[in-house]
Amino acid sequence: MLSGSNAPERSEAMEFSQYIKEQAVKRAGGRCECMRTTHTHSGRCNAKYGGQWYIHSRSALRSKDDLSLSNSEVLCSACHEARQLLGAL
Repeated sequence: MLSGSNAPERSEAMEFSQYIKEQAVKRAGGRCECMRTTHTHSGRCNAKYGGQWYIHSRSALRSKDDLSLSNSEVLCSACHEARQLLGAL
């Protein structure tokens, strides 16, 4: 979660650093980066920033401990919820 909470979202995973979060948000251009075909959008979600945002690992295939910028993605609340319900894929 990007709203300033320092608690990890999952107890078994470490959290992205504040620097990585800021860089991910900058890279996202204020829009959701979700590309999952299992969600209601086709292609990139692109929802504009507004409300709660979440930083997740981009790939479930990579190590949970890969806290690099290249393994981060910025998700809007809707995509975060869908990811939680449908799983990381």
